[in-house]
Amino acid sequence: MDKNNFKLGELFREEFNDKQWNEILTGVISGCDVLIYAKPYYHYAQMRELRLGQEAGIDTTCYEDRFLHSKDMAIIRKAIEQKFEVDILLDREFNHKQREQIYLGMISGVSYMKYALPIHNEWKMMEVRLGFEKGIDLTQYLFTHNHNQICQIRIGIENGLSVKIFDDNRFKQAQMAEIIDGMLRGLDVSQYSDYSLSIEQMRFKKAELIQKEMKQSKNKKGNCRYYEK
Repeated sequence: MDKNNFKLGELFREEFNDKQWNEILTGVISGCDVLIYAKPYYHYAQMRELRLGQEAGIDTTCYEDRFLHSKDMAIIRKAIEQKFEVDILLDREFNHKQREQIYLGMISGVSYMKYALPIHNEWKMMEVRLGFEKGIDLTQYLFTHNHNQICQIRIGIENGLSVKIFDDNRFKQAQMAEIIDGMLRGLDVSQYSDYSLSIEQMRFKKAELIQKEMKQSKNKKGNCRYYEK
């Protein structure tokens, strides 16, 4: 606390709001070097992240950037606390949602560097990360498919399906979902796995196949009863 006393009076000349003062005084009480973050241009949430970093005993220098969102600061702080290499997180081209997906990849131990590019939005990053966590490499679709399409491909692979029949990026998400549903039902989806068909046409053809399957199933049961007699 002593290291702050000699300059604490000077801070009263600055214009801080109540929430900023709260972070400053909390830092003084916990023994932080509050002069690092006691600057009016820091939002109180940024101050909090710098305070929490000091309280955790880490070097906050790399995220003392006034232009970093507090959510970005939080991610970087947590990564440092967990001894992760944070250079990739300091790339200014990432937003906090992208940084979060990289950080979550670090936590789960997946190959996050394969999707950590600013051109990939957080949704794409998430789908590839979720795939990696299930032992599925979806990076081949990063530059050719949108996140909704990658999601359907991931769901298909997770269900043990062969996705080659619908992984063409000309299929829309809803079309892919209809094909997956048909495959899970054991239908001959080749009869409607055509990206030129509307979703309504696909559903109509799928319904026809379901009715056909139900009819055949009833006939089989009827034959079984006949033979039992």
